[in-house]
Amino acid sequence: MNGGVDVATFRSMWKFTNNAPVALSPDGTLAAYGTIPVQRKLPDSSSGILPSGAKNYVIGTRLWIVNLADGTTTALASGAESCWGPRWSPDGQWLAYYSDRNGLAQVWLWDRRTGETQTACDDAVCMTVEFEQLHWLPDSTHLVAKLRAPGWDPPQASEEEEPRSARDVWESPPPEVEQRTSDKEGWSWFDSSRGDLGVINIESGTARSLGTGFIPYRFAPSPDGRFVAAMCIAEYQEFDLHLFAVDGSSHDVLARGVPMSWGAFSWSPAGDAIAYSTYSEEGEPGQLVVVSLSGEQRVLHDGSDVSFASEEPYPPPLWSPDGDTVYCWANRSIYAVTLATGVMENITEGLKRHRFWGFISSLGNNTVNDGGKPGTFLVLASHWQSNRYGIFRIGNGQPEVVLPEQQRHLINLMLYGDSNREKIVGPIESGSHPADLFRIDIATGEEKRVTRLNPALEEVSWGSARLLEHKGVDDEALRGAVLLPAGYREGVRYPTILSLGLGTGGTGFVNYFEWDSLGFIELHAFTTRGYVVVEPGMPRRWPNVADEVTTLAQNALDAAVAAGYSDPERVGVMGHSRGGYSACSVITRTDSFRAAVAGAPVTNFTSFGLYVSGNEMGNWEQATGYVFHLRNTLWEAREQWVENSPALYCDQVNTPLLLLCGTADKDCMAQAEEMYGGLRQLGKRATLVRYHGEGHAVGLWSTENAQDCWDRIIGWFDRYVKGDGVD
Repeated sequence: MNGGVDVATFRSMWKFTNNAPVALSPDGTLAAYGTIPVQRKLPDSSSGILPSGAKNYVIGTRLWIVNLADGTTTALASGAESCWGPRWSPDGQWLAYYSDRNGLAQVWLWDRRTGETQTACDDAVCMTVEFEQLHWLPDSTHLVAKLRAPGWDPPQASEEEEPRSARDVWESPPPEVEQRTSDKEGWSWFDSSRGDLGVINIESGTARSLGTGFIPYRFAPSPDGRFVAAMCIAEYQEFDLHLFAVDGSSHDVLARGVPMSWGAFSWSPAGDAIAYSTYSEEGEPGQLVVVSLSGEQRVLHDGSDVSFASEEPYPPPLWSPDGDTVYCWANRSIYAVTLATGVMENITEGLKRHRFWGFISSLGNNTVNDGGKPGTFLVLASHWQSNRYGIFRIGNGQPEVVLPEQQRHLINLMLYGDSNREKIVGPIESGSHPADLFRIDIATGEEKRVTRLNPALEEVSWGSARLLEHKGVDDEALRGAVLLPAGYREGVRYPTILSLGLGTGGTGFVNYFEWDSLGFIELHAFTTRGYVVVEPGMPRRWPNVADEVTTLAQNALDAAVAAGYSDPERVGVMGHSRGGYSACSVITRTDSFRAAVAGAPVTNFTSFGLYVSGNEMGNWEQATGYVFHLRNTLWEAREQWVENSPALYCDQVNTPLLLLCGTADKDCMAQAEEMYGGLRQLGKRATLVRYHGEGHAVGLWSTENAQDCWDRIIGWFDRYVKGDGVD
């Protein structure tokens, strides 16, 4: 390949972790943050549990401490170990975090005075989801963590080669399997979260269990440090709210069978009540509930006017500092509920053309952040039309702009970032700049970049992202995104690649540096080679999915041509997984594209839907339901299944197609082979590349195979779209 950024550059990138990447010290001078390499190999494990007892997503994570005044950094990792989940003690002396340095997932401490690290205790922890963070008690000498329960061990890795005498016996209908619940033995989908709530004394280096036999998903101590509340799994999407006395003197259950997805809740400032919102998959309205320490429950809002069901598991309700008001968000608006009267008010009417994503608040804090002005609080919002993000102060009168709206990604400031009364610290990225840590002065809105995670990328001239309006299937207005090449000149039409998803894409991509919805390529690789990249808005609404994706792709292409970005004679189309299906479908319906690339595609709904793995039919629901929405079964709508299967219409394909898949991705590998087989039988131009041992997510492939995949994709489009070396 000539010019452009190669795969090695992107594979050397570092990103911020999802599991609470930033923690700001109480005095606002230091920030601890977690990073993770783009290039890493995750072990194959059905449970996702490592031998250390941690989840496999922590592999390769590092922790750093940056001085916000001068930018100097300190690395907490000394070698190959992983470190994650930082939390500062209330007095600011200690930073607690998880690490597998000793071969076990344990709690470690960094002493700010000496710079030394040590284990908080010898006990292993069980941290299986990203929101299971450590919690300090107010005295700064005790921590609350989820410890490994007695008798719990990580699942053993299965043998790669089965003995020749092994047999599989599948039965239909399959035998009835009793649903496991938290009080039954055996490994099930939630057993990986089993653990003991424990209190660690960092002065003595000992841990004490508050209770065993539970599966706590979220837990947090009361503000006064007397109690620990925990939402523990009772049944599927049902939780029991437990209350443990820190001194071990009592254990009560405040609520049973609470319908929730992730168990989010928050303590009142006085520590005398807990607020949470409920959730139901059956379409029932979500309620806003407050429960006292005596177990008395009060429904603040029954969901009759505003349902909170669709918002959980985002941040739970937060409290006013005086505890008189509960703030929550639903339907992308912010609501205030007065405890004394139960009156609920939408307090974001002054920003009607915005979507609200949540509150800017301190990590682990239960109250809204007033940013130095009592009676107000800070929220993150985006304009519904431009998709520009900003931070606003809500409260006294009209909303006040704290951080002006810009075309960039700020959601991590709310979901995982940290703040105090003076500063907001968190990662920010845009379509032309990878994420870095920024410090924002709340009073002035002044921004200061405090990290340089990827200095090698700063030498590259990146393109810019813009919104692209185009029509939908019924001529409704949709918005997608377009990534323009570096040095873009108005009036010049460029070769173009349409990147297709299904139920994805659209305006969200305009704010991200990593346009990686395809799963196997960083799309800046095209823009640094002089291509325009278009991500159409692709909502999933119609049962005739092949016609739908073709219409959306054609409409987005027409809009890019009308805007003057794209040369209609030099256009290619590509996608991965459901996007691979889209790419294959489009070329059976239109000859508008000079080349196509499909990674891990679905091409024949009959064989895909009937695929059996371990006597389980995991693809059936994808075909009829949440991915492709065929709705009707094969026997109810046989023609629909056939008409939407691109492999059965290979005779209509005139576009050169490159198919890519990993052999460990067995069902999609078979689907790619079917499409290739049809094209080969008909003498059509196609190439199939099978990468041995690789799975579905190409972002996790080996560098060698990723490089080969990259070279082939770019070479394919250079040949057929740009016209370089076409025979």
